[in-house]
Amino acid sequence: MPQDLIFYILAIGLAGLLSSFLCVQGMIRIKGAPGGTYFILATLFAAVFTFSYVFELLSGELSTVQFWVKMEYFGLPFIPVFVLLMCFEYIGLKTTLWLRSSLFIIPFLTLYFNHTNELHGLYYRYMGMSQDTPFPILRLEGGPFYYVHSGYSFLCVMLGVVVLLRQLQSSVRRFRIQILLMIIGLLLPLAGANLYMIGLSPYGIDLGPVFMSLSFVLFGISLRYFQMFNVAPIARDSVFESMQDGVLVVNKQRMIVDFNLALVEIFPFLEQGMIGKTVSTVFSINPAIVDILSIEQDVDLELPVENANKIFHLKFTPVASKRGVMGQAVTFMDITERVRMQRQLKELATTDGLTKIWNRTYFMELAEALVGKLHTQQEQFAVVMFDVDHFKQVNDTYGHETGDYVLEHVASLVKDMLRSEDLFGRYGGEEFIICMAGVTSLEAEERSNDIRLAISKFNQWGIGVPITITSSFGVACGNKNKEELKPLIRKADFALYHAKENGRNRVQVYQDEIGSVVQYT
Repeated sequence: MPQDLIFYILAIGLAGLLSSFLCVQGMIRIKGAPGGTYFILATLFAAVFTFSYVFELLSGELSTVQFWVKMEYFGLPFIPVFVLLMCFEYIGLKTTLWLRSSLFIIPFLTLYFNHTNELHGLYYRYMGMSQDTPFPILRLEGGPFYYVHSGYSFLCVMLGVVVLLRQLQSSVRRFRIQILLMIIGLLLPLAGANLYMIGLSPYGIDLGPVFMSLSFVLFGISLRYFQMFNVAPIARDSVFESMQDGVLVVNKQRMIVDFNLALVEIFPFLEQGMIGKTVSTVFSINPAIVDILSIEQDVDLELPVENANKIFHLKFTPVASKRGVMGQAVTFMDITERVRMQRQLKELATTDGLTKIWNRTYFMELAEALVGKLHTQQEQFAVVMFDVDHFKQVNDTYGHETGDYVLEHVASLVKDMLRSEDLFGRYGGEEFIICMAGVTSLEAEERSNDIRLAISKFNQWGIGVPITITSSFGVACGNKNKEELKPLIRKADFALYHAKENGRNRVQVYQDEIGSVVQYT
């Protein structure tokens, strides 16, 4: 076998192996991604065409050569259509089933006319072996449908180039490089085909398979270094960078596919070189982000941004095609102001504006829940009601501003003396209410008396002159028969009434057995 022929057979055989390798890699890495299926089919059919051409070159007899030519056409006519559909799907251009089916009419007719050429001669006018080359090479003279096929293939490839060029203008730099590689890959087989058709290929050998494999190498470079098929990036350009919310796009392997400028403002360390790296690698300094992105559930997260903490709502949106979910687009929505307003509204709805403790409505809501829990756990508790003695005189003597000041500081003093599990609220006017969890009757009495003494000893109310303030307390203990909250409040109020009747500045406890009160001074 001539050495020149061996060289070309090896080159074309390697091209076939390369197409096969890219086909297998495509099935492993990009199956189900936009354009991925058509990439796999194009490389598979290219491998069929290329290996059949290798066997054609190895054949010396016309009948054997004709057989392998027919085998070549099980792959060749379909490749341009697969490439065109790959381009359509890659840029997000939707196609109907009717359109996709109609694109294969010419390839199937090509296959038919090629395999039945002996009957009509519409595909090849002449097929014979060359006599003027160092080794036998098939010489062909195309018939009418040969040129129909050639023109149709050229049209498919050029249409793919056109749609990519139109998208190139509106793409960001990273995707421009990606699209340019695809365009070059589409044009390479045309260069090889033109050399063959105008008679400039060596010895009349069709180097189209080699050029075709090189084009798939360029597609492979895009696949490896630019994650070409992980998401369809083209459709995002018009809105992605102008979004005020940060957006992070990850694929199913949790590799970063894309992010916008707004996300860089949240995470300044992000840079383009991190595209293709895993989330765990990029966000290693923030494990909370890694955990949230692994769970893939919407959540609120507080993050430090520009020397201040901001609250973001992370919303996960599947990036999907008709073949399934390819990844997630995670939107970082700044809800700091909304949360602040919600907290303010909740405070207004639950907190007494003057004393900054729970208002009556919210206290009752919390206390009902606490009492129910204590009943379940069979724990004792107490309800304590108290008010400021002779508060009307304070208002009449020193004014309402001083009265408000006294109430505010009484509430602050009592709050500091209570435990975290106790509930404390303003019941109305100068009257306050406490729900003490897990205390006996004696403990409730003693703690109430400690509070009474602290109020009576504190006389610096910030008005320029000392005022002695005293308070009266009524205590009711819920330690029997799972008594509900409201009856206990009535009993504590009854005890408070008797504390006032008996001279004020004292603690009185309601006794269930005799329906009376016991004084504690």
